[in-house]
Amino acid sequence: MFMPTIKKPENVCFWCHEEVDELTQRRVVDDFNKYYRPCPSCRAKMESDPDSIMIYEEVEAPGLIDQSDLDGMYPTGRWLLMKRNAFNDIFGKADNDLWEASEETHSVGVSPQIYAILIEKVFS
Repeated sequence: MFMPTIKKPENVCFWCHEEVDELTQRRVVDDFNKYYRPCPSCRAKMESDPDSIMIYEEVEAPGLIDQSDLDGMYPTGRWLLMKRNAFNDIFGKADNDLWEASEETHSVGVSPQIYAILIEKVFS
């Protein structure tokens, strides 16, 4: 069984790994779990297009010491934004349940296998 050996520093953004001063990090009030709270730069990217959702890779075991879970899964830090039309092209209109589930948070976690397929389709 894999055991994490690295702890995420408090003043580092989980998503971009950039250092963020504590005061800036505390000013961000949102519904993100504090552990996964994006820095202002990542937040701006994540919210840049209201017709897009953030798709992030998640796994069943923590990759960092003291990593908190999101609904029993652990984000890896890899993420991308996807527009609705690209989402429909890849998943088909039949998978609107996945899109609908993400509407409230504008984010959805997917397995490493699905994330790899998305990266291949988006960047090919």
